[in-house]
Parts: sequence; structure tokens; C-alpha cells
Amino acid sequence: DVDPHAGAHALGASGITVYGGKLEALHLPQGRYDAIVMNHVIEHAADPLGLLQECHRLLVAGGQLVVVTPNTLSLGHRLFAAHWVNLDPPRHLFLFSVRNLPLLARKAGYSRIETRTSAAAAAFSGAASWDISRRGRHKMNRSPPATTRIIGLAFQIAASLAIRIWRQSGEEIALRAWK
Repeated sequence: DVDPHAGAHALGASGITVYGGKLEALHLPQGRYDAIVMNHVIEHAADPLGLLQECHRLLVAGGQLVVVTPNTLSLGHRLFAAHWVNLDPPRHLFLFSVRNLPLLARKAGYSRIETRTSAAAAAFSGAASWDISRRGRHKMNRSPPATTRIIGLAFQIAASLAIRIWRQSGEEIALRAWK
């Protein structure tokens, strides 16, 4: 984890080794990992291509990379526009779609690539985006009011239905790529 406090807090107590710093700076051994999972990481990277290339270097032949990130083609982005919570400036440096993320993975050297979108985070995304559009902000560390929770639930249902019609409309992209 690039944030030493977050890494230590999340995994340190479990006995799992937590590396601090940028992946590229850790100088981990080449071709030693069967799988690498990045859940809401790539949008924070200053060099997403370099990050994917480093993951490729670390994977064994046939190893798998899984990347989950917000989707700019999502229903939430279309509805909430500039108020969409996943724009998240200045923390999100790059945003992706189901169109450009596979191109980046191919450029990084991955041969087989699959993508899909998901409405898994739609309740949060809808509620937080609605909050931003009405109040100008969304506080992550507080329990939202009942109205905001209802908006989030309604958006979860709408997003789940939208994916059935337009498969690229999910709030998150899940990319699987093989070395």
C-alpha cells in the first residue's frame, strides 16, 4: 500500500506481509505471482501503464491480473455528470471505461483480456452522487440520512436493470487479463 498507515491497519494485524510504497519501487522478483488483484487502485496511480507493466513483469506465465475501477460509461456518470462521486478529484488521477482499460492492458503486454461491468457499488455511488449534487459534498465517514439511503437503493435497482439493457453501464469495471 502506498499509504503505510492504511496498509498496516488493514492487513498488519492478520500476519500478512504488507509492503509499503509504489509497486514499481519494491523491486519484487520477476515471474513469482500467480495472481494480482487491484481493487480501486489503478485510478489513483500516477502512471497506470507503468503499473500494469510492472504487474505483468511480476506474474508467472499464464498468471492473472484483476483490476476493479470506476467506469466512466456508467449510468451514474451519465446521470450525475460533474457530481458523480467517482470523479473524486484530486484522489482519482485517471478514470477508465470498458473501452480504454482493455487497450491499456493490451499495451502493457497482456494477451487475453476480459471485461464486464457491475452494479455492485451502485447504491453507494448513487447516494453519494446525489448528496454531492444536493449539498455540494459527501462525507464518507458518516451514516447518510434515510432519504440519501433510499436514493442509493433506488439507484442500485436502476443500475442493475440498466446493465441488462446496456452491459457497459455498470458503476465498476472488472478487468481480467492474463500474461
